[in-house]
Formats: sequence, C-alpha cells, structure tokens
Amino acid sequence: MIRIILITFLLICSVTFSQELSTYEMFSNHFDSELYTKQFQREFDKNGILIQKKEYHALTISIFGIMCADNFVKTGDSSYYKHVVNQYKYFSDPSKIILFNEGTEAGLPYHKSYNGLKAPWFSGMTQGMAASFLLRYYTLTKDETALDLTLKIVKFLLKPEKEGGAIGKTPEGFLWIEEYPNCKSSKSVLNGFINGLLGLKEYLVFFPNDKYAKEVHDECYSSLFKTLSKYDKPAWSSYNRNGRTLAKHYIRYQLQEFDHLYSIYKDDRFRDQMRIWAMFAHTKNDTYVKYYKKPNYVFAENLVVNKDGECVYDGRKEFHESLLENKMIYSTSKRKQKEIELILGGGSNYFEVYLNGFDLNLKSIVVNDDEEANVSVEITNDTLKIISLTSINKLDIKFKKRKKIKKENIQYSYYDYSQCKAPMFAFVNINAKQKLKKGATYTINSQNENTINGRVYYRTASTSKGLMKAIYSIENSFLLSDDSMTAEKDAFYEFFISYDITVPQSKIVNFKLKEQ
Repeated sequence: MIRIILITFLLICSVTFSQELSTYEMFSNHFDSELYTKQFQREFDKNGILIQKKEYHALTISIFGIMCADNFVKTGDSSYYKHVVNQYKYFSDPSKIILFNEGTEAGLPYHKSYNGLKAPWFSGMTQGMAASFLLRYYTLTKDETALDLTLKIVKFLLKPEKEGGAIGKTPEGFLWIEEYPNCKSSKSVLNGFINGLLGLKEYLVFFPNDKYAKEVHDECYSSLFKTLSKYDKPAWSSYNRNGRTLAKHYIRYQLQEFDHLYSIYKDDRFRDQMRIWAMFAHTKNDTYVKYYKKPNYVFAENLVVNKDGECVYDGRKEFHESLLENKMIYSTSKRKQKEIELILGGGSNYFEVYLNGFDLNLKSIVVNDDEEANVSVEITNDTLKIISLTSINKLDIKFKKRKKIKKENIQYSYYDYSQCKAPMFAFVNINAKQKLKKGATYTINSQNENTINGRVYYRTASTSKGLMKAIYSIENSFLLSDDSMTAEKDAFYEFFISYDITVPQSKIVNFKLKEQ
C-alpha cells in the first residue's frame, strides 16, 4: 500500500507544468459546440451536465467539455468556462466512477450490455477522451483532483482487456487500445483507438516519467501503421477488423482524427492516408451529423482532365474570402530601409503582404533563411502575393532602393486550410490502366504547378477487371515529384494523384509513365 501511494506521489510530482495542450482540432475545427448539444436528444441536467436521452455518457460529456475548454482559450468567453466546470461535476461524483485495485484505478462504466459485453463494461475510447478533458479542466482551474483522477483513469486503460482494461491485440499480435474490449464482433475499432491514443499522448505531456504508459503509447502508435492497410477497401474503408463497412459520418470523423493526429505528430503518413479516404468520400456528403461548422464540406475536389491534358484547380474565390488578416507585424531592418523581416509563426504556403506606400522594386525574397527556396511572387499594386512550395514561417523581403519604412504600413493575410471552405486536397484519377513489367523502371512525365505534397497512389491486379477489387494503400505510393518508379510485379496498374490545396491555383499536365 505504501509503495502504491509513493508511486502515485512521484508521478504527480513529475507533472510538467510548463507544457500546454494543443487544440483538440478534430472537434474544435469541425464541430459547433452549441449545435452539439441539440442533436440526439441532448440537454443539460440541473447541474449543467450534458445528458443524452435522459442518461449520462462520459464520452459525450468529455467531448463537449473538450470543445468548451478550447473555445474558452480561444475566445475568453466565460460561458465556456462555466460549461467546463459543470462537466467536471460528473467526474467528481463518486457514484459515476468505479474504483479498482485499492482505489488506484478508475473505470468509467457503461451500464447497458452491448454486443455481448455485459454491464458494467469499459471503453478505451471513453477512458482516453475523459483523460483529455480532465487535463484541460486542470489546465484552466489548477484543480489537482483532476490530475489524480486522470492518473487513475489512464492506469485502468493500460490494463489488458482480459483484466478489465482496454489494451488488446490485433490479429497480428500488435498492441491496440480497444473501444470495445473483449468484444469479438467489433474487434479493433479504428476511430475509438485513435481517441484512446490521443488521451494517452496528452497524459504523457503531464506525466512524462510514466515509462510504462510511454511504452504502450509507442507500441500502439507503431501498431496503427502496421495494420492501417487492413482497414482499406477497394472504394471505402472498414470500421473495425471484422470488416464492417464504415458509415459516411465515420469516414469524415476519421479524416478529422487524422488531421488532428498530423497536427500533433507531424507524420506525413497521416496526410497520405487522408488523401485516399478523401478521394473515396468526395461525392458522399454526410447528412447524419447536424453539428458540423461546415456541413457541406468536401475534403477533396475531383479534377477533370481537359482536352489539353490539363487538370486545373482554381480556388481564387474561396481563398479571397477566407484569408486571415494579421496586422501585428514584428519587423526589423538589418540594413535599415532596404529589408523587412517578417516573423509569421504558424506557417502557410500562401501569403499576401500589403506594403502601403512602398516602392516594390524587389531584390529578393528569402523564405525561412533559405536563399534557394522555391518561391513565386506576383505584384499587384501594393500587394505581394507569395507562393512557396515549403511552409513559410519567416520572410525576408529585400529592396533594391532605400525607403523609409513605417511599421503601421505593413500587414499581411495568410491561408489556413482549417478556416477555409476550399477542400484540403485535389485529386485526379488516371483512367489509363497500364500493364507494367516487374523490375522495369518507368520515367514519370508530368508538368506540374503548385502541386504541394503531391503523391501518386496505385493499385495492382493480374487482370484489368481485377483492379476494381484491388485496394489503394499508403505503401503503394510515391511522390509526384519523383523522376521514375520501378514496378514491383508483373501486373496491371491503376493510378490516382492527390496533393494539398494550400494555394489559390494549381494544375497537373499530361501525367504519363514511359518505360526506360
């Protein structure tokens, strides 16, 4: 008993107070918190806790609490803070939680049997989501009871599913956070796993010395990519490893999840997978969920090849309407009036810099201290429209002539895809089905413009008709900028190309493979 108390004390003392949680983007960028309370018979009880169909659901309460915490940080609106405090009342009620192992572990029970799971049963998704909410509540209030409860919730999550926890194994033997532990009919649900992983990741921000939690997190992260292709279907995706077809609102949910994962881990494989799902979902708009901020949002636009072999994206209207202005410019002059340095922060590929009253006789523009960065500049009146193939965090604008520079005459606008109605991706299906020879190298002929992070995906089959049953996966892909590809097998190949929409105009021209 003394040892357990000591371990708990040391873990709490190891909290990293200097670190902050990032925005929970998959909710805060996509869901409207007020509309969230109006669907599925949701309402507030007398204590301000969100209930659904007259019942308490720790998952629903956590999601709403997370959104309100992020909204309070963003807006300072005290009504959001009040919602956060009210949602915590659920978790501070001992009757809503089941304690195990002499009170050192906490489970958030489901009180109705489901799919063969007898009540009470516990979900890795809910445990992880609750941890994410409790850590945000603690960040706002500094109420250390929330930290103690987070520790207990995560400790229970990390137990094997056979012992009542949420850690199971995939059919290949890899660790997995189970949304429905011990449920044979819904094994290894992907979206629930991700929310559990995010909760564990955020827990480690506050408890970095928990070596076991770190080991489980790292193994689960590795498991995600080792098994991701198992969820692929020829034209869609699976909900679980039992092959259940994903509903429309779930594929959008998973796209939001992967967008969030990318923002945290900066692992390009998340974006690579998103392009496949976005291509599948572009004509299948979800009408089931009613609380989207952008209800008709389409993640990918299908580009049509015109008679000249061009696939053109033109989003100038969307970009013009959604550029975010920033007048708080920090400018310095290394050589007095011949240079402006702009520290831009978040990073974007497209900026419009307004220089009122300047003689725009430019000498050079340097992006991120890289003298050879691939940058295009269009000058219109007092505006520089700057496109960079790499994300811009800093700009050095150098002039040929000296000019008196007033800080108040400088401002800029930038593009943030999360705030824009423009799709995240553009894609084009290559209609020609080519038979390639194993080991042969094929030159890639294509003229591209602003196809940022462009990627070519392919699927293979022994016959042309068999391609309809083949799958696309991130393993079967290569960069659009590559000069060539080598065929892995004698087979028919089918391709599609996708790239990030981060600038107003882009195009692909005459994509072809030619054997060397």
